[in-house]
Amino acid sequence: MDTNWLSIGGVEVVNSARVASYAAGCGGTTIGCVCPGLAQAVEGQDFPGYAESPVDDDAPWFDPIVPESADFLGVLGLEAEGLQTGTATRTPVDLALGGANIGAVRYRAREVAWTVTLVARSQAGMAYGMAWLESSLVGDDDCYGSPGCVFAWCPEDEADGDRAVRHLFDVGILEGPTVTETLNTGQSWFSTVEFTLMIGNPFIYGDPYIKLDNDSGVRDIVRVPPGGINVNCEPVLPCPTDPLCPPPPLPPLPPVPQDPCWPLTGFQAQRVMYSVPPGGVARAYSTVPIIRINPGSAPLRRVSIRFYDNPTGADCGRWTDRCQACGEANISFIPTGAELVLDGRQQRTQLDCSGGRGLSITEPVPFGPNGGLFMWPVIDCASGLCVEVLWQREGAAEDVEVSIDMVSRQAVM
Repeated sequence: MDTNWLSIGGVEVVNSARVASYAAGCGGTTIGCVCPGLAQAVEGQDFPGYAESPVDDDAPWFDPIVPESADFLGVLGLEAEGLQTGTATRTPVDLALGGANIGAVRYRAREVAWTVTLVARSQAGMAYGMAWLESSLVGDDDCYGSPGCVFAWCPEDEADGDRAVRHLFDVGILEGPTVTETLNTGQSWFSTVEFTLMIGNPFIYGDPYIKLDNDSGVRDIVRVPPGGINVNCEPVLPCPTDPLCPPPPLPPLPPVPQDPCWPLTGFQAQRVMYSVPPGGVARAYSTVPIIRINPGSAPLRRVSIRFYDNPTGADCGRWTDRCQACGEANISFIPTGAELVLDGRQQRTQLDCSGGRGLSITEPVPFGPNGGLFMWPVIDCASGLCVEVLWQREGAAEDVEVSIDMVSRQAVM
């Protein structure tokens, strides 16, 4: 992991390249070797480099009504421990006759301990920088925390930065920040600071490496039978038992929540099929989808999204065995002017009805096959994919927009 850059909640907290440039403009103070392509990876390939003052760059902490903010030069990353360690664990249960049932794997939340150096040109600037750092680490301070970003390695340029960036979710301060050492050289002030971040989502995600949109899919019209397209799927049958000695009845299972709007009558559906050729899905990591649907100028009803493993590269348009889908989500209604997002990274569903202003957001409940229990799709061993999206054609507009991003998921970096 590269420790030269950290962003939390969209706020740049650590940027060693920025600090090095400002410190050099402050009496020629030399910070040392920092990641040479960091500025271009963060700001874009054509970025000429940071200026010699946070005022000239309008740095994230600079506030024109607080003069001390111009004397703070930023945060230099030194160490970060916790992202290179896996969090997989099991809880074995000892068996009476020896051995153990090893139990299922679960992933714990992770703690990442950071050591950084704050640099300022005055004691007043250092005091301001400490207050700004604490505020940035706390962020929104809600129960979910904030998204975060780091680089897995020191990027050489913008394109390398796109490959190296890693996204973290449910990030929040756990301990600190705490000053462990302060140094005044006469020209600059340095404070070594430690803090620990809690990351509630234990996985680490890259940028989307597969992007599917309206121009990527093939449209056609299909007929959905009464009860939905999976109504005739045959369940897997267990081994037969002795009819002369039936086993005792088991206690009843709790009822599975059912979609109250699951279609009991047939309807005509608009379908879009997307194809990812064999070899297009990463084999070293798991892959999860981010699905966005905008209904356009009319509401959408009876929306279904399905993922199929397609290792042979068969024609996705001819796919008919929908009982073999390896992931399925059903949403009964998307109103006009809203955007539905099913984010497999955070495993959260969001319906934004505010037109992008973030004022009216709800969390609709997706359902799974036959309107039953929904499970977030995680693609572990696919080589190629077929992705099917369909909705009720009657009452729908022609300007429906669908996009699906596939992102890699890893447990350690």
